[in-house]
This record gives sequence, structure tokens and C-alpha cells, in this order.
Amino acid sequence: MILVLCLVGAGIILIGGLVVGGWAIFLYFQNDNPTAQAKAPVPAFAKAKVPGGDEINFKPDDWLQDLEEAKRLATLEKKDILILFTDANDQGQWKQLANNVLAKSEFQKKILPQFVHVYVDLPVTQAARAKVQDPGRNVELHQKFSVTTCPTFFLTDAEGRPYAVKSGYENKEAATYCATLEKLRETRVQRDKLFASYEKSQGSDKLKAHQELLAYLKRDKLLHHYSGLVKEGAKVAAQVDANNEQGLLESYFELEWTEEANGISLEPTPERNTALKKCVARMNDWKKSKRFKDANRAAELYLKTASFLEMLEIPDLAFDYVDEAIAYQPTKREILQQLSYHLYRLGVGGGTGFVIANDGYMLTNHHVVHDARQVRVRIPKSKRSALVEVVASDPTVDIALLRIKDIKGLDLKPLSLATGRAINRGEPVAVLGFPLGDMVGSGLKLTTGVISATPEAGNENKLVLDAKVNPGNSGGPLLDSQGAVIGIVSAKSFGFGNIESYGLAIPAPVVEAFLKKHLKSYQASEAPAQKIDWQELNRRVSPSVFMVMSASKNPPKTPNFFGQRDDGP
Repeated sequence: MILVLCLVGAGIILIGGLVVGGWAIFLYFQNDNPTAQAKAPVPAFAKAKVPGGDEINFKPDDWLQDLEEAKRLATLEKKDILILFTDANDQGQWKQLANNVLAKSEFQKKILPQFVHVYVDLPVTQAARAKVQDPGRNVELHQKFSVTTCPTFFLTDAEGRPYAVKSGYENKEAATYCATLEKLRETRVQRDKLFASYEKSQGSDKLKAHQELLAYLKRDKLLHHYSGLVKEGAKVAAQVDANNEQGLLESYFELEWTEEANGISLEPTPERNTALKKCVARMNDWKKSKRFKDANRAAELYLKTASFLEMLEIPDLAFDYVDEAIAYQPTKREILQQLSYHLYRLGVGGGTGFVIANDGYMLTNHHVVHDARQVRVRIPKSKRSALVEVVASDPTVDIALLRIKDIKGLDLKPLSLATGRAINRGEPVAVLGFPLGDMVGSGLKLTTGVISATPEAGNENKLVLDAKVNPGNSGGPLLDSQGAVIGIVSAKSFGFGNIESYGLAIPAPVVEAFLKKHLKSYQASEAPAQKIDWQELNRRVSPSVFMVMSASKNPPKTPNFFGQRDDGP
């Protein structure tokens, strides 16, 4: 009896070495003084209490609470707008900022006169709510501006378009806080220059100017406030680069699609599902007619689409998108990590297979494809995979016969079985396969060694190999020095402590008997007689060896070590 580990790479298509934002009621007062109009509706703020009985000395009595009114005044007075977002639930930094900066004369005399100022608080107590004109409107403004940290200042133009943001507060900033706001105000000059350049340019120059403007806004995390600007640029890009041949159109597609996707609620409602389907359909339309130029952008968007398909409980289409994301060969670590995570969630395992007969027939191990919802093979020297059907699978001999459904355009050369001669101890052999999936690179791997023992009861009638094999090698060919298949790699002995493991392979005669039973059209081809070196063997045989990707009907809730499923015999 021998302890073995099946080399199914289930769940271990390891990528890049990684194991894993109401209605508002506007009150207008008849007064020739616009500032008086602004002050009239605002209740006086008493000193606000903070936890522990401490007081905040800043009184925002003359601050507006209505951003729309502020925009009207800013236009009349030709000023910018300063919006202060606070949250009564988090008053630590707010108290310090209020007392150390906002209540001081420097802020009152140097900063405030330059702006129309707006105070947007999230009140907690009933007394605090009574001092806020419209609590619901304040909540909407916090969401619209994507405020995650309080206190936060937004500096905007008279139209309410932000050009700078200052979040949070630390005591060490007190002496320089006003100077920081002054510098942020100066950044509007750069934004306005970029806008002016865009507006006066034409054709490809206009698109270039637009991209420079977007880069500036994206750098300062303000781009989502300029959705109309993105749509304008997308129209220009569609004229200049209609088929995305220059990779210009895709950046605008990404911005528009991502904005739409980010607006989808996570709550499982019919409305959410409709929105998810709309985003998926838009991505499908893009994919049918265009290719991304940026591999990382493509993979990231495809993985987002795969997530939507998983939420819609359409795992096979999700697998399609994950597979295409892999084909783009992204390089960013975080994307590679996401790829591995998606494969785990979809229950995708990896192994090896090889062409054995015409019409797209292949062999692999039973344990690589058993319980599979969908099986694919990755085409050598291609950025695509192909769907395969499981024609026959026998757990007693651990062999499965596959057939590629669409072989159009594929040059598939069957390998020969060496069944007419004895296999001897010490005979040199080579193993081709995809050990550890993509963990050590996405290409095929070749290892060499010798036959350590021939089949007998003690080794479960397998060939014992002194050649390195690992999870992912399952189903790959064991080759002699002529390039003929003398077995199918299936397992390795269990090594621990000072005990080293051996590879195990199903002998060619067992493989031939399986083929004669399950593939009536199979005809053995004559095995090559001339010995060749390993480099020549690799050149001849590699085009016939594929990575097999199998998606389980019952994906594991969590991956085990290295993401393997415990599904071997």
C-alpha cells in the first residue's frame, strides 16, 4: 500500500504566484442684499457640546446650509465656495479643528472673506437636528461628495465643481492649516488652464487636452464630480479612435462603465439585478466589437463583470470573463490576487491534458474533471481557451477522454503511445505539464528524470518516477526519449520529514485499453523510433499539451492550502 497525493491542480490556477455615492426646498427672501438673503434662513448655533462636556468655540452662525443658494451667491459675488462637512458622531478631530483653526482670527479674516461658505453637518440629537435646515439634504450632500472622513473641506467654483479637498485634521496642522487652504485655492488656476486648453482645441489635440484634464482630476480624486465632462470626452474619443486601435476610446469606456457600476446597490433587489444585467450587457457589446489595449484595465473590468455575473448566479459566464481576464496576462499584483480569488470562488481547478487522436480528442485524469460544471483547455500560443466535453471518464483507472468542441483554426497533432515495448528501470523520461498552474509562470514546464520502478501491486501498478511533479501535472504525458507517451502522470507518493516523494504515472497499456473501450475510432499510431534530445522533444510535443481548467459543480466555500480542492481519489 502506498500513500499518494493526486496532482489535481484544483483551485490552484495560481496567478502570478499569489495563493491566494430629495427634493430640496429653496427659500428666497426679498432683500437687495444677497448676503442678508443668505443669513436670514440660518438659525444661530450655540456653542456645541462634545462628549465629556467640552465646548466647541466655533459658531457657524453666518454659514449657509443650502449649497444651491451658495452657488447663486458665489455667481453674484464672483467668489468660490468653501464647503465644510462634519459629522456629530465623530467630534474628536472636529473639536480640535474648530477651536484651533476655525475660531481663530486668521481663518475668520483671511480665508472666509474669499469664499461663500457652506456648513453641512450630520446631526445626531433632536436638539442638533433643530438647528439644521434640512438633515436629509445634508445626508445627500455627504453622499454626493463621497465624504468618508470628517471634518472635510471642499473648495469649489461657483458652479459647485470641486477643484481641491482637505480631509481630516491633526493638531500639528494648526499653524499651517490656513496656508494649506490658500495653496489649495491656487490649484484652481491649473484646473482652469486645462479646461481652457480643452475648450479651444480641435480633433486629436482636443482629445489629448481632455485626457490631461482628466488625469489632473483623477490625481486629486475629483473625477467623479465631472461625469458630464467624461461624456464629452467619450464623444470626442469615438470620433478620433472609433475602434480603439490607439487605446484611447477604452479609457472613456472604463470611466463611464465604472461610474455606472459603482452606483449599483449591493442589496439583492430586482432593481439591483436589472442594473447588473445592464452593465454586463454593455461589457458584452464592447467585447464583441473591440479589444482593450491595456491588459490590466481589461482584466480589472472583466473581473468586475465576473463579480456581477456571480451575483446574478450565472457562474459559467462568470468563468468566461475570468478566463478572458487571464488571457490578457495582467501584471498588477492586486489584479493577479483578484484573479486567484475569483478562481477559488468559482471552484476552478487546473491540470494538464494532451492530444491523443484526431478531431480534438484529448486525455487527462479522471480526478481533474470529475464533478465538473464546465471544462476548458487553454490553447498553446494563444490568448484564448476552448470549451471541451467529457466524452468518458473512469475513476478506477483515473483516466478521462475529452473532446474540444470547436477545433476550427487549431493545429492539433496527436501524440503516439508506446505500447509495444517494455519500460525499464533507469530509463530516461520527461514530464510536460502545468505544475502549480500559473504560480511559476503561465507556460508549459518540462522536467526530466528516470523510471525508478515498474508497475507492481506495491505501487498500485503505476510507473514510479524520479522526476519532479507537482499539483497541476495531473493528466500530463510521461514521455520516453523518442517523444512517445509511455504513461499519464497521475499522482505522487506522500513525502514528509526526510522522506522524499516520487511521481506516479498510469502505464501506456492501461491507457490504450481505455481508448479502445471508449473511442472506437482510435487507431494507434506508430511510435517514433529515433531518440531525440530534450530540447527537440519539447519542440515537437509541446504544441499538443494543454492546460485543463475545470469548474466544479460544488465550489468549495473556502480554499485549502494552495487553494486545492480535496477531490482526488
